[in-house]
Amino acid sequence: MPVCVGEINDQSVQVLRDTGCNGVILRRSLVHDDQLTGDHQVCVLADGYKIETPIAKVNVDTPYFVGEVNAWCLKAPLYPLIIGNIPHARDPHDPNKDWKPSVVNAVVTRQQKRMEGHLATSRTIDKVLAEFYWPGVQADARRFCRSCDICQRTTPKGRTTKVPMSVMPIIDEPFRRVAVDLVGPIQPMTDNESEFRKRC
Repeated sequence: MPVCVGEINDQSVQVLRDTGCNGVILRRSLVHDDQLTGDHQVCVLADGYKIETPIAKVNVDTPYFVGEVNAWCLKAPLYPLIIGNIPHARDPHDPNKDWKPSVVNAVVTRQQKRMEGHLATSRTIDKVLAEFYWPGVQADARRFCRSCDICQRTTPKGRTTKVPMSVMPIIDEPFRRVAVDLVGPIQPMTDNESEFRKRC
């Protein structure tokens, strides 16, 4: 698929050039509230499902298209930015070879291409500062890490951590201590209509 990197609202995003689409689709979280036009339009998806979406007027900067567009805002599209068959959009196999992302994206992408992976914010800042400096480098690196699609999909969020191990007392006399686990409620109930079961 023709996928590349582009920019919207000073954020680096993955861009899909889709010839089966007749508009521009954008992830809603990338749009500022003041960019919404207040209009809604019905968008027919590939499977025939119809969804009413808000419209936003945004500036996009990609190898396939540069300029202002009216985009359909979806909560979770396949790619953050999908450019369809709109006027002045380049052919999927002919992106602008001279297009360059902003400086911080080029630097961090170069670091990632050296097989150093996705290092999170503090290590990314350290790596960039080892070779480069510009005003606002730390804020730019933080913004880039927060917008990294791979990191957003793979970093665990909201999971409960395991309880730390603790020292268990040594039992020197049989049946001095008995442990009982209650499990339940369990459906369907047992014959004696108990919702809970004991385990010793």
